[in-house]
Amino acid sequence: AASSNARCLALRQQLTCLSKKPKEAIAECIARARHLQQELLGAGHTVTETELAWSILTGLPDSYDFTREILMQRDGDLTLELVSSKLLQAETTKAGSHMPE
Repeated sequence: AASSNARCLALRQQLTCLSKKPKEAIAECIARARHLQQELLGAGHTVTETELAWSILTGLPDSYDFTREILMQRDGDLTLELVSSKLLQAETTKAGSHMPE
């Protein structure tokens, strides 16, 4: 049980400290977050879609501040689907304008 608790703590910490790596696509960052969610679920710990969305948003670089701010001001729960959609749109816009991360 102690090793299970230690693993869960390590996974939770990875999720809490999740950040988008330079040059990493948004889809890859989201996939890493989902993988951590599945690992925690396998260990018996639930991570809600809203928790996952917040982890992704807080780990974004400053170049995503506008999108993050818009999402955070929305009423209701943030869904991973909504966050993913908006971040993928922002990434496409950045790529088109060649904005650095």
